Amino acid sequence: MEENSPQLNPSSTWLEIAIGAAVLLTVAAAAVPHFSQAAGQGRLEEMSDTLHLVRCTIELYRTEHNGLLPGQQKAGQFVLPSDFIRELTSPDTKGEFPYFQRFPENPFIRCDDSRNTVTCVNDPNVLPDGTEGTAWWFNAATGQFRACDNKFHTAY
Repeated sequence: MEENSPQLNPSSTWLEIAIGAAVLLTVAAAAVPHFSQAAGQGRLEEMSDTLHLVRCTIELYRTEHNGLLPGQQKAGQFVLPSDFIRELTSPDTKGEFPYFQRFPENPFIRCDDSRNTVTCVNDPNVLPDGTEGTAWWFNAATGQFRACDNKFHTAY
């Protein structure tokens, strides 16, 4: 007895596969920019949240240290980046926990060595321009803390 089985036409099968692949590529091409934008938006929100957290921590430090900013021994004194970070990441003289276990990173910096670096200035008239080469910017004269990974982010 002969079985009746449908015969596949190889050219129509390849055509169906090609059409299916074209549809999938079209959907992927439309979806990738949306995922890319979402990732960028997520990093911007992370940076904004980090800025808020560090600014609140600086104010808490100032309150707990009689108006001094992290890294200052007396009011108005210039702050070194290493002192600024050390004061926020080391236990205080009473053995209290540090404000941060590790200084927060800027999610827009790709190099691990500079994701949590800080430029410190002591001039109330100076603002970051995004070319400092560090992740963050701190002005000891005004207490401002900003991102400085690019010109656009310095506004945050």
